[in-house]
This record gives sequence, C-alpha cells and structure tokens, in this order.
Amino acid sequence: LKSSVFAIYDISKLIFKDASISFPISYLNKCWTPQMLDPAYTINPKTGKIVFSFPSEKNLYIYDYKTDKVDEIEVGYTQYFKEIEPFTYCEEVPKKIDDYFLNTPSYLTIVYDTYRDIYYRLFFLPPKEVHVGMRSSHTHKRIGLTIYNNNFEKLYETLFDPYEFSPTDYFMTKEGLWLSKNNPENPDFDENFFQFALLSLKENE
Repeated sequence: LKSSVFAIYDISKLIFKDASISFPISYLNKCWTPQMLDPAYTINPKTGKIVFSFPSEKNLYIYDYKTDKVDEIEVGYTQYFKEIEPFTYCEEVPKKIDDYFLNTPSYLTIVYDTYRDIYYRLFFLPPKEVHVGMRSSHTHKRIGLTIYNNNFEKLYETLFDPYEFSPTDYFMTKEGLWLSKNNPENPDFDENFFQFALLSLKENE
C-alpha cells in the first residue's frame, strides 16, 4: 500500500512516472477488501491540482503534479458515520468480502463543479435491513452527499432515499450535478431508458 496510486504521462519524454501519492497512513498494516482500495479523484482546472478521496479515509488529499507534492486536507467526519473498521480477514473469502462491503460505510466519488467552484463527495451507508440474496454491489447501499466549498468547508450534507440513485454514473453541466436513477432496485427503474436527476444548489432565503 506504500506504492503510488496514480501515474503521470510526460508528453515531452513520452514516459509514464509514478506520482508521489499513495494510500494514507490509516490504510497501512490493515486488511482491506478490493472495494476499499479504489480511490476516486477529480481535477480542479482552476488550480491545476488533483483531489483524491479514499474509500475508508475521511480526509481528502490534494496532489500538485507540478511540484509532485501532496497536502492532506482535514474535512471532518460526515454526520452519518465516523471511523471505518478494516476487514478482519486477511485472505480472500468471497462471502466475508461481500458481507463486509454490504455492512460497511465508505466514501465514494469526488466531483469538482467548475461552474460553482465547489466539490461533491458521495458516500455509502449500509442498508437499513440486510436480507438473504442481497448482493455486495452498490445497488443495495444507501447513498449520501457532502458538498464543500473551494476551501473544503462543509456547505451541505444529506442522505438520499434508498435505491434512488446509481452513484457511479453521473455528469456535470452548468445546471448542476446529474446523478443516474438507473438503480435496478429503484421502483421507477426502466432498462429501456437512461434516467438522471439534477442536483442543484439554491440560496437560503
């Protein structure tokens, strides 16, 4: 886990090189499932820096590719969960991995909104009830959202209705963030259509 999680292509030399960003200290000397080893990132074109979000780490990490330096940003816990426990088994046991992922909260996507100069960070919560036949995929987990300003101060946080979204599919426009509603567990799911919902910010009156 001490190896780089990101590579940069040098177009002048036509070579790849490892960036100086690896898993946070909180990951070391612990066991994690594959889903917890897949960091998300977003690029802020205004600063030229890359913001990383790791599935089990509350803080964010900003990588500056010009200087090859990393800054850890303290953003605090979400109101919905605190520390995330590591996997208690250090070998691949499919049933144990599925149970762990289904019952463990985690951070998901980080998205920069260039129109409003803010960041969206999605996270997972376990389903309220776990029953036989539930898969370890994101379709059964509850989804929440935290919004930060450009100084990574929390602006807003909410939890969506169960099965409302499929959080791995999204896009950004000047109107806001569009999240896919094509979750197979969504009562309105129709495999013949791509359905998205607009998440827009409004000023408090």
